[in-house]
Amino acid sequence: DSHSALDALKNKLEEYGFKFHLFEIGSYAYAKKIGLKADAPQVRQLMEKSQALRLMVKIMGNMPVVDVLPKLFEVADEGVAMLRNYLNGHSYELGRIESMDPEELSRYLPTLFARDMAKNLETTKQPLVVFLDTYECLVNELTGVGLSFGNDWWLRGDDGLIVQIPNTLWVIAG
Repeated sequence: DSHSALDALKNKLEEYGFKFHLFEIGSYAYAKKIGLKADAPQVRQLMEKSQALRLMVKIMGNMPVVDVLPKLFEVADEGVAMLRNYLNGHSYELGRIESMDPEELSRYLPTLFARDMAKNLETTKQPLVVFLDTYECLVNELTGVGLSFGNDWWLRGDDGLIVQIPNTLWVIAG
């Protein structure tokens, strides 16, 4: 599924210093909305890997995601300042994360990933080249799940990753 592919790509790009705060918040919110508990492997893995998410959950607890920004402005810690500065320009996305049902949020995760990628690439002068192998595994086209012509919409559609991430060359083998 697209979430697994995005998670694998995120894990690889983090090795190069990329940060994915919005995607991690969206993934955490999605896990909570589908009823996963804090000790579920997917939630534990998210919390272990993301310092920003751990910090946010520690401060916020079970508070709605949309209430994060006002609360972060009350806290003066340097780690919180980093998170606050990053999320300050993303109140629209935070509000959408909170208001969406699980299915909508699942479809919105690629957009959050793309916003994080664009943020990571703001200061780069050279294009990022993403080489993915293979297309069929990436979009799960051969499994018979979903419509085969729509399984890759999160990647190539009007709101897909390829369109939304500037300064990136996508090479997808197949």
